[in-house]
Amino acid sequence: MNLYETARELLRTEMAAQRIGVPELAARLQEMGAPEAVKSLSVKISRGRFQFSFVIQCLAAMGVETVTLQLPKRVDIMRSNGSTSTRRRPTAMKEARERERIGKKKSSAHESRRTSSDDGPTVESEQESTTVGS
Repeated sequence: MNLYETARELLRTEMAAQRIGVPELAARLQEMGAPEAVKSLSVKISRGRFQFSFVIQCLAAMGVETVTLQLPKRVDIMRSNGSTSTRRRPTAMKEARERERIGKKKSSAHESRRTSSDDGPTVESEQESTTVGS
């Protein structure tokens, strides 16, 4: 079981123990000032990808005061590491490509601003171009 499954099972176990379904949990979260649509709440719980603060918020909405949490062993987390981290890697890679693309755009724009003058050589800076006279 990976970490996302562990998080999902913690929430589902408490929902079952309290006999609270997703629609009821959504209504209780709404009362607490944390609106969550039934469909999006259902999807969020199914995925198991949410912040721990969300779990605490849901537990409080259900009236749970104490939770016993069986954490996975370190070696089990290390074994399942590939299945828990693969979702974020493409996003990080995509962001890196986007930064590179923006950097190339800025460089290209900077190159197009360069001009030479008959008055002498052009001196470039990051902010503006100045022509130096002879």
